[in-house]
Amino acid sequence: MPFFCYNAKIVTNTQQADMTTEQYLITGILIGTLLLFIWDKWRYDIVAMLALVVATLLGLVPQDTMFDGFGHPAVITVASILVISYALQYSGALEIVANWLRRFARHPSIQIFLLTGLVAIASGFMNNVGALALFLPVTIALAKRKKAHPGSMLMPVSFASLLGGTITLIGTPPNIIISGYREKYHHEPFAMFDFMPVGLAVTVIGVIYLSFIGWRFLPKRSAEESEEKSLAAASEYMTELRIPAENKYINRSLFRILKLCEGEAVNILSIIRGQRRILAPTQYEILREDDLLVVEGQPDAIQQLIDDSGLQMIDVKIDTDELVSEDVTIIEVIVGPDSMLIGRSASGVQLSANHGVNLMAISRRGQSIRQRLHRTLIRAGDVLLLQTGEDSLGEKLEFLGCLPLATRHIALGKVRKMWTTIAIFSIAILITSFTSLSSALTFTAAVGA
Repeated sequence: MPFFCYNAKIVTNTQQADMTTEQYLITGILIGTLLLFIWDKWRYDIVAMLALVVATLLGLVPQDTMFDGFGHPAVITVASILVISYALQYSGALEIVANWLRRFARHPSIQIFLLTGLVAIASGFMNNVGALALFLPVTIALAKRKKAHPGSMLMPVSFASLLGGTITLIGTPPNIIISGYREKYHHEPFAMFDFMPVGLAVTVIGVIYLSFIGWRFLPKRSAEESEEKSLAAASEYMTELRIPAENKYINRSLFRILKLCEGEAVNILSIIRGQRRILAPTQYEILREDDLLVVEGQPDAIQQLIDDSGLQMIDVKIDTDELVSEDVTIIEVIVGPDSMLIGRSASGVQLSANHGVNLMAISRRGQSIRQRLHRTLIRAGDVLLLQTGEDSLGEKLEFLGCLPLATRHIALGKVRKMWTTIAIFSIAILITSFTSLSSALTFTAAVGA
């Protein structure tokens, strides 16, 4: 949203503070923009761009400079930090945080205190919007595990991200903007931690209030109100996980795996041991090397189980020569009514060998799948999770008779580079803090790395 700055004007008793036509127009645009934000029918970025276009058409903003604001260091810095936040979200680091916070489920105030404290700290170093986006999945997962409405934890987290942004230079866009103006008129910008004396005190007091007092005033809602809406479109997949050699669960009971699944939407349907199939296994079943666990659940929950247990997804590597690269994608597709896959299995049609496509999981809403994954006969309306090269993806799906679903990030079976991502982000923060290089430059370089 554009910012407009006017020179201050002292008005005496003999002067009348009349607004000019341009000021009336700008005020009208700002009020209209705020009303559209409140209406919440259009996306915020579309509304903000519309305000800029209207201001330009009315001659309030010169046409040749209407996009200059997008080159402001604050915009570049925030955009770079959001990219880094996205990488951190899918690096696997948050799963460690979530598992730690789950230990305090019986003490809601302490759990909220730790969560909001982490959000506030992260907000100080990665922008409040990025920190909020980063911890949203963790917050919702913790609420689901407690069978509580997500709003009971999301509101404190939202306030904590705003408070934490006041600690450092890069914590919130206004700090960066003010620093830019200070450099312009006083030739010296604010340093990384110049905001800390005031910002840290405000943040600590705010987090303590939110954790032990504030959250108790939130409206009481049941978890069922949000669960049906938020998860209605999410498909549950059936896939197979193998127990590799030297896994810590070999010769242990299935009970230990089931403990990892507590609070997660994951079910273990059967165990395949050679030619033997154990349906609905009990918790006392002893696991062996190379056992296949047939599991069903949400992609994120299955990935969490993989990370915690060290199990491996089977057949998740592209076999064909032209696709032996890192340029692969995971996509959800629905089997069309005229698909060549209907009535055939993945092994029968030789998806990997003939088409360079790997079947990772199948979702058949309302029905349980009892056969092996690659021997399951595919039906019209099945949702498939496929791994394939991005080259000629459209042609492959058209030939198979499948339609892509709306894109959502799925990292099922993917190796996540947690420490690399954390190291890059930490180095960028250190360089910004202890050198004269601008935050826009260092974080843009971090995105490139």
